Amino acid sequence: TDEALLMDFSDRVISGTMSNLFFLKENTLVTPQLDRCGICGTMRAEVLELAAQIGIKTAVTNVSLEMVYDADAIFMTNSVWGMRPVAQMAHRHCKGLGKIGETLREALELNLSRSQG
Repeated sequence: TDEALLMDFSDRVISGTMSNLFFLKENTLVTPQLDRCGICGTMRAEVLELAAQIGIKTAVTNVSLEMVYDADAIFMTNSVWGMRPVAQMAHRHCKGLGKIGETLREALELNLSRSQG
């Protein structure tokens, strides 16, 4: 699925056009601060809650495009497709989810399967 990043008037990264953005940097899960614009999606809340439950350090902060480019792993979330790793961004190939991202994805899939039934 192709996706584009949305930025605010201060050039801060906000989200994807139909998803929330997360990235991993130095064992910390980072997502943009959405206090001025953007939508705090239900899957975003779920990922942040699960990360806290399994001991992954999180940061909700102002995010620059350079921070995303420098990430160890990047993924997007929404309530329809869950969590998807970013394979390429601006003609750069991304590194996959890494160990922390895979752990988080497994926990999310387990949690979703429990809630469905």
